[in-house]
This record gives sequence, structure tokens and C-alpha cells, in this order.
Amino acid sequence: MNAAAKKRQDQPWLGIVEGIVFAAVASIAGILLLALAVKLFGLSDGVIPPANQILKIASILIGVFCAVRRGARGLTGGAIVGAAYIALGAGIYMLADGGFAPVEVLLAELGIGTATGVVSGILIANLLKK
Repeated sequence: MNAAAKKRQDQPWLGIVEGIVFAAVASIAGILLLALAVKLFGLSDGVIPPANQILKIASILIGVFCAVRRGARGLTGGAIVGAAYIALGAGIYMLADGGFAPVEVLLAELGIGTATGVVSGILIANLLKK
């Protein structure tokens, strides 16, 4: 193992932070592309909720990939990235909207985000080993 790889494994939290940042950036880019698609193609409002869920899952996958690649463990790194991404998004939504989403919705989103992070973390960690 070379020195750079050893250093990455000694600081897995750095990979987790990087993963959260990359997930957020991917989400912002996806939201902008979705807004552009709605504007250009005249898509109905009914397209936005499912597209938003797909965007969240894709953003978590990107974030977990970055975290695991930088030395975070698959299961725990994925869980932390998924949960932190959802919590960050909920916090930003609450600040922008000026109110709170229902607790049931927040807990469901947190559960789905964490589960997505765990599953993708396990898969990505095992795929990167090969």
C-alpha cells in the first residue's frame, strides 16, 4: 500500500465529508437541470416529485462513491453520507420555506436516505475491491 492510500485510510471522515459535499453539489446540478427541462419542455408539475426522488438517490450514490473511494467503510460511510445528505436537505428546505415538514415525512426521508447509503456503500465497497 502506498503512502497516499494509507493516508486516505487513516482519515475516512475526510472521505465522508467529501461525499456529503459531492452529493449536495450533484443535487444542486440535478435540480437546475430539472428546472431547465421543466421550462424548456413544458413538463407538468407531476413530473417533479418522482424526478426529485430519483435525484436524491443518484446524489447519495455519487456521495457514497466519493466517500468509499477516499477510504470510508461501505456500510458506515454510506449510512452517514445518506443520513447527512437528507438532514442537510431538510435543513435547507426548512430555512427556505420558513416552516417544518411533517415529522413523518422527515423520518421517512431519513430512513430512505440512510438505507440507500447503506446499500450503495456495501455494493460500491465490494465493487471497488475488485
